[in-house]
Amino acid sequence: MREMFSEFMIAKDLIHPSIIEYQYFINTYDQLSKNYEFHIIMEFQEGGDMHDYIREQGRPKSIEKLKETGGQIISGLKYLHNKKIIH
Repeated sequence: MREMFSEFMIAKDLIHPSIIEYQYFINTYDQLSKNYEFHIIMEFQEGGDMHDYIREQGRPKSIEKLKETGGQIISGLKYLHNKKIIH
């Protein structure tokens, strides 16, 4: 749980169009099972992840689409690296 909360605390302040927004961290404790449950509530990303996108759409059919998609990924990574975050 500490690792997930640490991830949330780092990610909650990231604001970039290529990075999903982390909105809430919810932690509950079940008295019967003596187990903790936690959830990170994130912005809804329509269309799924990159793996799903490639599986459904296939590989980019033009160099322009490849540059657009790659540019978005690189822009997000550059933002993270400028914040001293390695992904």
